[in-house]
Amino acid sequence: MEEVISYVSLAIGVASFGFAVYQTNEKRKLNEYVRANNWFNYQRMENTNGTVQLAKRLYLEKHKDNLVPELLDRLSMADAHGQELLKESIRQIQIAEPSFRSKDIERWKKEGKISEAKEKLFTQFSIDAELSAP
Repeated sequence: MEEVISYVSLAIGVASFGFAVYQTNEKRKLNEYVRANNWFNYQRMENTNGTVQLAKRLYLEKHKDNLVPELLDRLSMADAHGQELLKESIRQIQIAEPSFRSKDIERWKKEGKISEAKEKLFTQFSIDAELSAP
């Protein structure tokens, strides 16, 4: 009887170990998917926000003598909302990345993931920025 219990316990232990390995692998794949998706969303938000800003600038240039305040207000609101969504996408990257320090931001800039213009915005979310704050 003890021998049967030992074999059953061994089988349960091996199955548990196998399941733990499987779960670890699935968690790693999920984390990679989330990270990739966050970067993709950041790029989409940056493109969308740039398009709204360009539309606003073109509208101001082309219709400077005949501005419609309601339209200008809507373009300004779209720009503001776009800025907030862009910041949220950076925050999501911060949460998903294993490290979010100045050296990482420099690397992402070199890799072309972020532009020099957005480096300051990323730095505001950096762990290093929190450490150097007064």
